[in-house]
Amino acid sequence: MSLPNFKIVNSLKALGSERRISIINHIKSRDRTMLEISRLLKISDSTASYHLRKLVREEYLTVERHGKETRFSLSPRLRESKLLRQIQSDDG
Repeated sequence: MSLPNFKIVNSLKALGSERRISIINHIKSRDRTMLEISRLLKISDSTASYHLRKLVREEYLTVERHGKETRFSLSPRLRESKLLRQIQSDDG
């Protein structure tokens, strides 16, 4: 039996949190700042930052810095994936 591909395992683990799925759902409609995410999800800034870093590390989100403001958006990888369509179909 071969060892699992750790990149795939870590990538899937990043989506194993309801908070991170909620973050993706909030960012689908438009780019967001960490402060917007923390307020929308009613979580601390540090918790929002933790989850955003995981999503960026696994290339689900991209980061753009404009002066002091940091905005997060869906990565091209996620926008083009079937996974995003599945997340969208589970919205409501």
